[in-house]
Amino acid sequence: MRIYSDETLKRRRLFSLPGLTTAFLLVATMCCVLLVGAIIGLRVADSPSLYGFNRWLLDTYIAKRIVTPAIWNVSAMMGGGVQIPLNMLEGVVMADAEPMLLDIKWKSFQALKYQRDKALEEGLLFAGPDDYVPIGVRFRGSSHNGKARLKGRLPDHWSTDKWSLRIKLSGNETLLGMRRFSLQAPETRNFLSEWIALEMMRREGLLAVQYHFVDLSINGVAKGLFALEESFDKHVLERGRRREGPILRFDNDASLRAYGARGDFEAGPGEYTASPIVGRDTETGHGSALERAIGMLEAFRSGQQPAHRVFHLERMATFLAIREIVGSQEIDWRDMRFYFDPIRSLLEPIGYDNHAGGKINRLFCHDGGIYSKSSKKTPESQRLPNFVRSLFQDRSLVAAYVAELERLSPKGRVVGFFKQLNQDLQQSLVNLYGEYPYASSTVGNMRHNAAFIQELLQQSNSLNAYSYSLEDANLRVLVGNTQSLPIEILGLSIAGAEPVPPTDAVYLGSKRRAEAIQLKELSFKAPDGTNFSALDPASLKVSYRFAGSKRSQLVPIHPWSIRPPGVSKTDWSWDRDGYRKIDWLSVDEEQKIITIRPGSWVLAQTLVIPAGYSLVASHGVSLDLKKAANLISYSPLLFGGSKSDPVVVKSSDGTGQGVVVLDAPTPSKLRNVRFEGLGTPEQSGWSVPGSVTFYESDVVLDYVQFHTNRSEDALNVVRCQVEMRNISFVDIQADAFDGDFVTGTLSDCTFLRCGNDGIDVSGSTLSIHDSRFAEVQDKAISAGERSRVEAEMVEIRDSQLACTSKDASVLIIKNSLIKDTAVGFIAFQKKSEFSGASIRTSKCRLEGVKEPYLIEKNSHLTRDGKWTTPNHKKVEPLLYGNKYGRSSK
Repeated sequence: MRIYSDETLKRRRLFSLPGLTTAFLLVATMCCVLLVGAIIGLRVADSPSLYGFNRWLLDTYIAKRIVTPAIWNVSAMMGGGVQIPLNMLEGVVMADAEPMLLDIKWKSFQALKYQRDKALEEGLLFAGPDDYVPIGVRFRGSSHNGKARLKGRLPDHWSTDKWSLRIKLSGNETLLGMRRFSLQAPETRNFLSEWIALEMMRREGLLAVQYHFVDLSINGVAKGLFALEESFDKHVLERGRRREGPILRFDNDASLRAYGARGDFEAGPGEYTASPIVGRDTETGHGSALERAIGMLEAFRSGQQPAHRVFHLERMATFLAIREIVGSQEIDWRDMRFYFDPIRSLLEPIGYDNHAGGKINRLFCHDGGIYSKSSKKTPESQRLPNFVRSLFQDRSLVAAYVAELERLSPKGRVVGFFKQLNQDLQQSLVNLYGEYPYASSTVGNMRHNAAFIQELLQQSNSLNAYSYSLEDANLRVLVGNTQSLPIEILGLSIAGAEPVPPTDAVYLGSKRRAEAIQLKELSFKAPDGTNFSALDPASLKVSYRFAGSKRSQLVPIHPWSIRPPGVSKTDWSWDRDGYRKIDWLSVDEEQKIITIRPGSWVLAQTLVIPAGYSLVASHGVSLDLKKAANLISYSPLLFGGSKSDPVVVKSSDGTGQGVVVLDAPTPSKLRNVRFEGLGTPEQSGWSVPGSVTFYESDVVLDYVQFHTNRSEDALNVVRCQVEMRNISFVDIQADAFDGDFVTGTLSDCTFLRCGNDGIDVSGSTLSIHDSRFAEVQDKAISAGERSRVEAEMVEIRDSQLACTSKDASVLIIKNSLIKDTAVGFIAFQKKSEFSGASIRTSKCRLEGVKEPYLIEKNSHLTRDGKWTTPNHKKVEPLLYGNKYGRSSK
């Protein structure tokens, strides 16, 4: 018989001096090329602009057969010493893979080559029944006739010299009990990982295809080691001791054509929800088992039937649990095959193309069901309708899945499984080593996966429990699931006793990624003779388990009370529509203006103004805050009174809290406004330090008065721009103006009788003009945390500390007077994360100042351009009431 081939075998004599020299030079040159190529490849691998070129490069013969193995070998040798050479030697000496020979006539071989060339050109292979060509197969001394075609949709199957082939034997002939099978390079199924996964499935009673390794030759040309993988027909069912029935799958031709056209597997008409369901059976007519099977699978996909009514529950759960242990990276609907049991009328999964061998850090139930564990898959793509997500919507299947995880993942069981496989496993590895000395068994990864599952099933932080209400005989608790495995509540354990079941059963489904915990209420009735209110709260714990698990766990109940969805109804943020119920407010929805009508009004509960409006008040408006009320606005304030009749916001009973503007999109503008007797806004654990606060909300103030406040700051401005003109702060309890990360100007402002600082800024840029400070108990002007403050024409009298710069801040003072103060200028470092500070003065007069300056080492003071020598090693111990200023405690 004539042998046809597109390769020529050459022989050389290497055991001569010229031959050894040539070999050495060739090896050295190849190493250099590989090194440079590896470096370039690593540089361009993640470049989006070179993605197409890089993908083509990696699919070439030299990349697949030389570069990639070389990189694997080098990296493995670096990590494993001499292991690679030893593996190569072991593979050459001890490999015993059985030989298989394919005989293909020249014309048929050219037809296969044409299929490959066309696939390389299109980037995908779309094979049909007419693509088969006649072949001969010789194996174990027997010859078989059959036909073959190219196999594999993606280039990893045919971009190298090792083409994947789909083979059908003629008539009733079988090979190893198979009539239909595939031959493919072992790396397409991650070497031994697929074999291990299929073995585990078979030993657990699941259907799984056969998988062997053979030493393949085509027309007398050695092609190396190939994986022989069984295809789907009645022989798979007979071997699995199943009654003959249909085998189904989702046809992915449309999906792959969409992928080729759009670059997205889930695009257009090829998505999971649209791909046709196909199958084979001896009967295909109306009312046949095939028709019933397709109808059931379609009903599951459309959500009309839950998983437990369509699939054999225990076997599907076992299949999913094994895929977790063997490290499957995805469960792709395109790779799934299902057997329909015509007696039970249920579908079973068939083990095939398991994508096994990886280390896992999440389960397929993650985020309600994901089909891929790859970090490259976006959360959006994972949330699209897919086979796995549909499975995990069924409580019964999830419970069975958890039970199987618990049964299959204990260390002893996994170790025992690999001990039984050891001899076959080692021999299969040896067979691989001859061509793939860097291959591994991935057993270590699978043991890691089992340990990860066990740890996950035993985690103790899966449930949050909060006290809701406690009475003598009744306890209500809010509980929320914090992770992906669903939870069943068993009861309430009192001091370690047997749990008291809840009044109603509670099931907590999977928590979705980036979604808030969904809280549900539990109610418990006290056992006879028990008084809940008399018990130590620490003795009360909620008993729960993962749905399907036999293991129960306890979690303590947090003593604080919250209400779903997590905010107390007494919190100011609860009611955003309360302003519509107030009769002295008028709302213009067209202009988006809320107006406070002229008059004297009492606000006896917190008023929230939502975003999207402007809150307007004019002369004649007086707003009296009582009973701890606040005015909180997400819209800008437009308050404009007159000099003789300003807008007044006060608290006559001394309980009213304050005014807070949050995230207003446009600047607030206040002119001729008086704030008097306000306190600290605080409710339900929330508080701000300023009686008037603008938080990330720009503001312009003109002729505004702040009098007799009862808070840490009279005016607190955070992360915004501020303009202040003609402002007076009088009889202030602590700080008058506190600015954090602000940019702004102050002009013609008065600070009189401040209990702490007049101006205190952090991380800010501020300009101060023509302003007066008198009787300030601590610092008149304080710049901290990399602030820059410029002050001109400032007068500071009868105060403790005039000007302070700290923590990398710069304070510049010009044309100013400091009179009758304890200390004039202070520069120091307070916080270790900052450096020293500096002060620069020009034409500043000091009169009656006891201590002109306190300058710490590494801080700076220049007066009229002249350097002043630091006079203290550490300044902070002298301040804050120790010798100067006011205590901050």
